[in-house]
Amino acid sequence: MSGVGKALKKRYGDFLGDVYYDGLLEAISSEYKRAMMSLQAVLASLFKPSKSHLKGDLNWQPVPFNYIPFAKDNLLATYITCPDIFNLQTDLDEDTQKLYTYLSKYSGLNITNSQELFTVYHNLRSLYELNLEVPDWVKRIWPQPIKNASQQFWEDIINQQLKKSAGSLLKKIHEDSQRKIDGSFKPKIVIYSGHDINIVSLMGAFKLFQKENIRYGSYVIVELHKIENDYYIKIIYENYNLSKPEVMHVPGCSEFCKFEKFVEVTKMFYPNENWCS
Repeated sequence: MSGVGKALKKRYGDFLGDVYYDGLLEAISSEYKRAMMSLQAVLASLFKPSKSHLKGDLNWQPVPFNYIPFAKDNLLATYITCPDIFNLQTDLDEDTQKLYTYLSKYSGLNITNSQELFTVYHNLRSLYELNLEVPDWVKRIWPQPIKNASQQFWEDIINQQLKKSAGSLLKKIHEDSQRKIDGSFKPKIVIYSGHDINIVSLMGAFKLFQKENIRYGSYVIVELHKIENDYYIKIIYENYNLSKPEVMHVPGCSEFCKFEKFVEVTKMFYPNENWCS
């Protein structure tokens, strides 16, 4: 995750400066320890001190962050607070049904929807990435057809649950941007340390999701720009498919999307008053 911090440093170093001060940024993590650790690594790289800033021999500039307790999290680990997000209806063709049956037989789990299949895929992927031994039955379905089948989970989230999985975060992005336009929001940057479901849900709300699984360290940037007297949003996506982060075009927009247009496209996903209903 230090690579993410270095990428942000390269892009925003002049804008943010080298020294952290109170109010410069807002950094928010879910309650998962791995998300907090990732955020610490990003902030340590983003604000790596120069020798002139150091006192003693610790090459680290501490930057504070907050985390959202699971019981109150409607932004990042939303599926913990609202497990209904995983209440998905999946249409299965004959081949996928056979895969569900196969996985249920050999994994010992009852695979009934795309989320359960994705969980199996994700765990198996971790075994392969760690070069650990996998059972023979896994080799018959790896990497295909289980990899392609796992992507149905993201399609189901986008088609059925965006208000719950992305609505509150979208609303906060809109409100923070409006407050910045009005001059009442101090931080120069807001950094969220979340999960793959947050990236998929945001990209789905922007109508930009590409059918793919999310790599570790991927991120979405939502920039607010003032051009002459108008305000625009620019979306940048890094999933390490290309040699550099990709500038994305919200449908109906060019590289820069008028703020009002951006809100118009995405406000349909604002959460209900009871966000998990």
